[in-house]
Amino acid sequence: MSGKNAGVSTKVLKVNPKAVYLHCYAHSLNLAVQDTTKQCTIIRDAMDITEITKLVKANPKREAWLEKLKIEQGTGSTISPKVQVFTNKASANIVQGLVPAENVYGITDILNKTLQTESLTASEARKHALSVVTMLTNVSKPVQPRRRKSPIRYDPNNGSGRELSIGDRYNGLFFEVIDHAIHKIKERFTLEGISKQITLETLVYKASNNQPYVEELEETLRFYGDDFQSDVLPCELEMLRLSNTPIKSASDFFVWIRRSCAMYLQLAMVARLLLLMPASNAAPERSFGAMNRVLTAIRASMGQKRLNNLLILHVHNDLTDKLDIQAIIDTFKHSHSGRSSLF
Repeated sequence: MSGKNAGVSTKVLKVNPKAVYLHCYAHSLNLAVQDTTKQCTIIRDAMDITEITKLVKANPKREAWLEKLKIEQGTGSTISPKVQVFTNKASANIVQGLVPAENVYGITDILNKTLQTESLTASEARKHALSVVTMLTNVSKPVQPRRRKSPIRYDPNNGSGRELSIGDRYNGLFFEVIDHAIHKIKERFTLEGISKQITLETLVYKASNNQPYVEELEETLRFYGDDFQSDVLPCELEMLRLSNTPIKSASDFFVWIRRSCAMYLQLAMVARLLLLMPASNAAPERSFGAMNRVLTAIRASMGQKRLNNLLILHVHNDLTDKLDIQAIIDTFKHSHSGRSSLF
């Protein structure tokens, strides 16, 4: 889709240079985590279920531990699995891979839920992504293992041993995973399309909050060119500033421009551009996922009209639950004369 030479976005840009490519932010995060997993062998091996199964099944003691953990989990007690069970040579790679994987997947999972909200904007998405980058940058180091002494016959320093550093213990694998995750998230959330959308959002926010917006205005007029009237758009922004309209989010701007689009034609164009580049496609994609649950094998002959109606009821189930069932039955009964005798 986004290939540099033969991708769809590249071909579209050749026809219309203003059609910037903008990927769904939730998908961008998913791709960033996938790239991190693929490039870091230690995580890829640790997430291999086959290797974990072999690790447990190969030793009766580990299998007994697993059964014990299952029983404790079934009783509802809170337990923390003992990592010491896996501290042998065969399990070293799995343990060392699970530690950074827990940090990366745990932090990005919180961001993933945030990026799927319907009212998300580009500036909010980048802000949340950069906050996750900061969290990964400040992630706590693994606990250093207990210092062990070497036998005197092997250690000329009277068996004092040598205290291994974190780098010596993990060979840089832990921080390699963290660095890969930080790099991929920054790469996905600093694309040109996101920057263009943030420029439009910032232009409106600054104008409504009485802040200087000259830089954003020049960038917008330079990129979009003839799409805006260069002498009218500054006037409308100045009118927006003087109106003291409190616009704190894109939703506030859309509600306001819907009432004032007859007067602010250039700002209405800004609203159209923002609506053309949604920050998240997670909500509409849930509708396609719902289709698999509604259009089953025994409903294969269902017509398109009925399918659409059922999908609306299924997707918007929060509104469906508020419907008056008795009123629907009465409407159905009185819509045809023959139904009165049956209902």
